[in-house]
Parts: sequence; structure tokens; C-alpha cells
Amino acid sequence: MKAILAIVFASIVCFVASYLVAKTLLVLNNGFGSGDMTAFLYWTSYFAGSFILPSLLFAIVLRKARTLNRVWISILIGGLAGFGWTLMNLWFLGPWFGAWSFNVLYCWVLGGAFGMLSLSMLGHRTSLFS
Repeated sequence: MKAILAIVFASIVCFVASYLVAKTLLVLNNGFGSGDMTAFLYWTSYFAGSFILPSLLFAIVLRKARTLNRVWISILIGGLAGFGWTLMNLWFLGPWFGAWSFNVLYCWVLGGAFGMLSLSMLGHRTSLFS
């Protein structure tokens, strides 16, 4: 039960982190692109839902790994999940992908990395190098 809650929590962290990166990019652009937030949240909700599968695989395969290894592998896998989601979005939208007013790649890569990192930190507690 604890593992299922950790995986759901990782999905929520993925969504929230992606949203916060998008809001940061909007602030840096003086609000330009704020009209894209509805579509971005739509696609990000699907990303967070599909994020459960790599989270589940990560939790099963690396549950006994050292904490240091879980951390760097989680960041790598989460970033790759975000990159893969960006490529899938590019495939679904086709030429309309260029209509995003802010760089969604940053949002989804960082969202995936933070989501998976939260899962690795909720794993079993041992010392950093054991």
C-alpha cells in the first residue's frame, strides 16, 4: 500500500513540478504564452497519468539499490520520460507543436525528473552509500 501511495505521489509531483516550471517560464516572458496554459495542463495531466508506468517499473527494479544510485538513476529516467513525452506530443500535434509559446520540453523533463526523484527519496531508508 505504501508503494502505491508513493507512485501516486510521484505522479502528482510530476504534474505540479511541470506546472511550476511553466509558470516560471511565463513570468520570465512577462506573461507571454499564458493562453497556452489550458492546453499545457491538459497534456500534462496525461503525462502525469502515464508517468505511473515508469514509476512502477522504477520502484520494482530499484527498490534494493543504494540511495545514491536510486537518486541519479531516478533523475535520468524521469528526464528521459519527460523527453519521451515531448516527442510523443510532437508526434500527436505535428506542425502545431510549434505553436507552444513556451518551451514545454523544459517543463516535462524537469517535471519527470522531480517526480521520479520524489519516488526515489520515498524508498527504503538506509544510509547514503549503502
